[in-house]
Amino acid sequence: MTSNDSKTVVPRSQMILIGAGILLTMLPVTLIVTVLKELISLRFSVSLFWAHAFMSISLLGGIIFAPIAGMIVDYMPSRRSVIIIALLINSLCFFIMWQTASFEVMLAARFLEGAAHITALTAWMASGASLGAPSHSGRIMGALGGILIFGIAIGVPLGGIIAKSEAANVLWSAGVISAFAALPALGVRGSGLAKSSSSFRDYLKTLQQTPWLLLPYAYTFIDRLCIGIVISSVTLYMTDILGMDPAKRGIELFYFLLPFAILSYPAGRLSDRFGRIWPMAIGTVLFGAIYAM
Repeated sequence: MTSNDSKTVVPRSQMILIGAGILLTMLPVTLIVTVLKELISLRFSVSLFWAHAFMSISLLGGIIFAPIAGMIVDYMPSRRSVIIIALLINSLCFFIMWQTASFEVMLAARFLEGAAHITALTAWMASGASLGAPSHSGRIMGALGGILIFGIAIGVPLGGIIAKSEAANVLWSAGVISAFAALPALGVRGSGLAKSSSSFRDYLKTLQQTPWLLLPYAYTFIDRLCIGIVISSVTLYMTDILGMDPAKRGIELFYFLLPFAILSYPAGRLSDRFGRIWPMAIGTVLFGAIYAM
């Protein structure tokens, strides 16, 4: 058996640990979504613009820090330590948001939380990607992507339930879950390049030499933009116009996110069998048509 063949056998225990870690890491992402108005607009007496900004600033932290997170994950001798440190910082940020009476501190903690979250998630996904051969990358990433979305889907109704008595309860709950998410990392094997000399300049050079990389970047940007509108704006619409309580908002968003979780693994297997382009093109056209309807 060649070394490449041996890599096609995915260590089940590692897959379970990484999957559990990703699930727990993603839960806090949407735990706070259902009570966005109560948590921001009503608590700090600010407009709905700042409720949107609260959601966006976490993603901004992730966008800015994502390339740095990737280099850290490759450079550090242990991905385990990267995950644990990032998740503990993530947890601390949620506890700060829970306690602070300052909206400025709230936004600063949210920004740092986004940077810590993307670092932990990058390390989780890198650990998962290294489990199998390239010919099996679609199904592996599909399975992990499904778990990722499932964590988001569960977080929405769970946040609605937790927030029934007090909206701020979702913040300390998110902090506890983030800290608990570090436990599966204790069993994760594998490491980065240890002696990597890559830098952000190398990343820009690669992008310049391979301009086609801009296509998946643009695709991801547009795709996440559409999802972000549903997660934030539609949530506020359900609050103000439809008058739904947090629990009902959570259930509605759960219905939206569940197909993402269920279909991620089958989509990964399709991409392994037929390639990446056609499944992506067909899926995008169908998504756009239904979204417009």
